Amino acid sequence: MEKLLDTIKLNVDNTQIEIILDVMFRAERKDTSPLPETVKELHFHPYYEFFFVGSEELKIVTEDGTSYFKNSIVIIPPKLKHYSKSKNGTYRFFVNPIEQKTQGNFVSNFFNFISEKKIYHTAKNECLMFYLCELEKTLERKSSADKLKTEPMLNVIFLSAAELFYAEMEFRNENQSSNFSKYVFKIEQILATTFTENINLTYISERLFLSERQVSRIIKKAYNTSLSELIKDKKLSTAAILLKTTDKPISTIINELNFQTESYFFVLFKKKYGLSPRHYRKRATNTYKQN
Repeated sequence: MEKLLDTIKLNVDNTQIEIILDVMFRAERKDTSPLPETVKELHFHPYYEFFFVGSEELKIVTEDGTSYFKNSIVIIPPKLKHYSKSKNGTYRFFVNPIEQKTQGNFVSNFFNFISEKKIYHTAKNECLMFYLCELEKTLERKSSADKLKTEPMLNVIFLSAAELFYAEMEFRNENQSSNFSKYVFKIEQILATTFTENINLTYISERLFLSERQVSRIIKKAYNTSLSELIKDKKLSTAAILLKTTDKPISTIINELNFQTESYFFVLFKKKYGLSPRHYRKRATNTYKQN
């Protein structure tokens, strides 16, 4: 494998994995090499290859033909012969599951799901792409303090990608006569790109062609809460991740996540995590240093 930048070991849901970052882990990818003319020029990796594709096209050539992807997460399983050509806005890393302590857990099921020799893809998540951009900045700075944040960032990125694929897998396996899982899946897709905005039941119902009452019932059944509480929880979880993995001022995080006021954010955050945002960040930083 060419010019590996770093190999980082993570323990995710009792599964030991390695994430291997290459020198091309950045948004400004400019691959101008010619595409192969014959199957002989195709290659494979012993690892799962993850692509996070922006608005510019990713081209993948396999023995079965050529595929094009935009605004997607794309995974190529080990030993699938292929050739890829990407443009600006594409991130890539490799994943190697080296030890699975618990069979049938979330991560084990995920790797079993993508074990066949074919390309897997799903719609990208704006929140996930945001974390990738933050990781890119962290890797570029290369300071010891920033290095401590690499592992939790990669953990979030990998789990977020796995959850998107796993949600799609569960949706496909559901009884096609039932629309419940389909609507939950679509709600998750909508929230993934709009949870920082002031959306309401009307916004979602118009996109699902359902009444507001129907949407409210689906959310209550799936999440055991209301839409406003669900969005609030997603915002707080994202804020916690940003506090642990970035140096962004708390005021910036509050603005990016569109909380009403700073005092409102502080009250909600302490209620959920038992600490003020500042103490939460301080404790997370001390934990990383000790490890």
